[in-house]
Amino acid sequence: PMDNIPTYIKRKHGEEEITYLHPDLAPILGETYGIMVYQEQVMKIAQVLGGYTMGGADKLRKVMGKKMRDEIPKQRAMFTEGALKKGIPEATATAIFDQMEKFASYGFNKSHAAAYSLVSYQTAYLKAHFPVAFMCAVMTLDMTNVDKLQNYKEECKKLGFKVLPPDINHSEADFAVEGENIRYALGAIKGVGAANMQSLAAGEADLFVTLRSCPWDHNAGRIILAEAGGSLCDLEGEFLPLDRRTPVLAANAPETLRLVRERYLGAAE
Repeated sequence: PMDNIPTYIKRKHGEEEITYLHPDLAPILGETYGIMVYQEQVMKIAQVLGGYTMGGADKLRKVMGKKMRDEIPKQRAMFTEGALKKGIPEATATAIFDQMEKFASYGFNKSHAAAYSLVSYQTAYLKAHFPVAFMCAVMTLDMTNVDKLQNYKEECKKLGFKVLPPDINHSEADFAVEGENIRYALGAIKGVGAANMQSLAAGEADLFVTLRSCPWDHNAGRIILAEAGGSLCDLEGEFLPLDRRTPVLAANAPETLRLVRERYLGAAE
């Protein structure tokens, strides 16, 4: 459980005494400073202190891991009975089982935990040393999840760089690194179709000069609106509710018209 992480850290650095509910736990939990971390440890505790067979210990792991509530009282009684036969006080057996039950819903087997740890170190390194590229890749991965994209934008802000609005002349189908910032993906704009944006980004090397030169005129129109300071859309390209569109359109109309004239109709002001 997350509550154990501060204790684990303190014990690792010698800031807190390592304690065990029973001396027989020391050989099992010694490498993790007296804290249950791996599923294998729970299984071993069941064998050594509760008298379980290896098959019985694996069944206990499944019962706890899958939160089989009807089975847990039976397993508690079995563990307590086995512990009493080994001379362990009932109160101690109960406390140990409580810890096992609390841990098991969060635990991984050791090999799984090792793999997750490696990925965590790798991604932490990339985020620390290449934050723009890292966040760009993460946003592309969750391109269709608006809630996650909003959280990622907030994280980018905390890290000191921007998520630039979508731009038909500069955006790619996916999120892209642009200088020290991230350019919003065309494919992440609601309603345009990711496949269309892939084709658009791959097939047009030159800047769009006129609206007629741009395929999927309806989609181009949505992109124009998204570019114009988010005139009718939020940054994800989601159109605002009708009651919010009118004042926003009025406020951003000059910018919208300027974009249409200068960029898409080739007419400078």
